Amino acid sequence: MRKMFRSFLSVLIGLMLLFSVIGGFSAKAATTYIYDEAGVLSQEQLSSLYSQMETYSKNNQCDIVAVLVNSLNGMSAEAAADTYFDQNVGYGSTNNGIVLYISLGDGEYAFSTGGIAYDVFSDYECNEIANQVIPYLQSGDYYEAIRTFASGADYYLQHFSDSAYAAAPGEKKHNGIWAPIAAFIGAIAGWIGTGGQKAALKSVREQHGARNYVRQNSFQVQDAREQYLYSQVTRVRRQTQDNSRPTNSRPSGGGGGGVHGGTSGKF
Repeated sequence: MRKMFRSFLSVLIGLMLLFSVIGGFSAKAATTYIYDEAGVLSQEQLSSLYSQMETYSKNNQCDIVAVLVNSLNGMSAEAAADTYFDQNVGYGSTNNGIVLYISLGDGEYAFSTGGIAYDVFSDYECNEIANQVIPYLQSGDYYEAIRTFASGADYYLQHFSDSAYAAAPGEKKHNGIWAPIAAFIGAIAGWIGTGGQKAALKSVREQHGARNYVRQNSFQVQDAREQYLYSQVTRVRRQTQDNSRPTNSRPSGGGGGGVHGGTSGKF
């Protein structure tokens, strides 16, 4: 009897642990992409945003997450965003993710980025997205604010993967065979075009001296030789494009030991 009781107890404890793990995964899945602690979004809006952000995140292999809270509870917006990132964000086994953390009661927002998103979203990209999102936050249209944020994040992630400076896993590759083909076609087209124009200039012939360009009896050339003397070259420094991507870097807010980027502001 005692042995049977121990077996039953072991099975019961195992089932409890299993359900707790499943419940933990479910809770995380329900709040991975959109977490509305403030309770300002309807269930239909949450479902729509979740589906959109999940699709964008999987397509880019980078979590796109939005958080709505009532208060920062004494923390800075950046610290709150970084802490949430460290505890909840990161695509798969990577640290790829961007969080838009919004405190409605404080009227503040912050972006927190990590992994590939740290490279993609410099201060410029974050501010560009914020400029699109803030009007919706000010009018109380939080659904449209989050939708706009997700679309903007997806746009820049796609642009980054297509750009020349991208060097992230899973970046899009272009077929290199088209470059020489395009160059060859361009050369042929240019040769045909300029060849036709050159043939039309029948009265123009190359001159190897300056005698034919001198008006008759206006100037007497004593010696028709041409002799190279010297040349003067002036060098001017050309401004090159700065390919660095300045980002407001800061240590991990949640004690994760990583580095976050992103900006913050008020609305």
